[in-house]
Amino acid sequence: MYFIYGEELFLIKKEIKKICNENSDVIPIVFHSDCSIYDFINEINTFSIFQDKKIVILNDFYLLNKSNTQDEKEVINSINNKNENCILIFVYSEASPKIKTPLFKFLQDKANKIEIKKYTNSELVHVIRKIVESKGGVISNMNCILLSTKLPNDLNLIIQEIDKLLLEENEISKNMILTSVSKYSSDNIFEFINSFNDKDASGLFRGYKEKINNGESITNLMSQLSNALILCTTINSYIKSRVRLEEIAVETKIHIFRIKKANELLKSYGIDKISNLIEMLSELDNDIKSGTINEVIGFEKLLLEIIR
Repeated sequence: MYFIYGEELFLIKKEIKKICNENSDVIPIVFHSDCSIYDFINEINTFSIFQDKKIVILNDFYLLNKSNTQDEKEVINSINNKNENCILIFVYSEASPKIKTPLFKFLQDKANKIEIKKYTNSELVHVIRKIVESKGGVISNMNCILLSTKLPNDLNLIIQEIDKLLLEENEISKNMILTSVSKYSSDNIFEFINSFNDKDASGLFRGYKEKINNGESITNLMSQLSNALILCTTINSYIKSRVRLEEIAVETKIHIFRIKKANELLKSYGIDKISNLIEMLSELDNDIKSGTINEVIGFEKLLLEIIR
């Protein structure tokens, strides 16, 4: 039994593939976060006469985030008594849960743990060079550093952008990076928004001032914030219809990186507060356009209202 956890989905999938390749004659059976525990329990304990082995993968199971005593007892008991030829792979695509549920603690104690850590900034520069060279491309150290600063720390997304650049030229130049790499500034807004939850006014305003000093306008910040919050409401509608995050990304044509970040914000704030923030932003936008309030004063008042 394996317990793979961490935020880097590309490396998580790589570990799963490695385990599956060791049992290449077995087709994995995959369950997702919203699966029925009884379907899962039935699967790990049922073998046909033609099966020697079985691989069952469970992605982001809800009991790793939310405790339910009766369900946990049934799942843990079933795992303890499962067929020994059933290879279980639990996947948790976050660094650590807010609360460690009994199932999380059980897996940490009993499973073969594989912790997946994101690369540090210095490591990422080296990784970018290796990826480019593995695809037959050429890139200088300085351009590796530049590319790492233009993109979120997400290997799937980085590889996607490298593939796009190599379609233009075999040698990735500074100009190609500056003109061809997709803009991800709107993704960085989630880090800014998440600081609201800390109720730390000084930390929040420090982050806000950094953005202003880096050339962000109030109008742009408001637009990014509004887009991020609206994305949260879109995700909420899909989740109500029991649509998984990966399917939302495909349906909306929005990268899974942004979908996951917005979902984290949605879970942290709740849909009522998200909707209220959208309304407050809309009112502030109207007041600024009508000249009723100075944009800097208005936005800073909004920030104070948010962390109150």
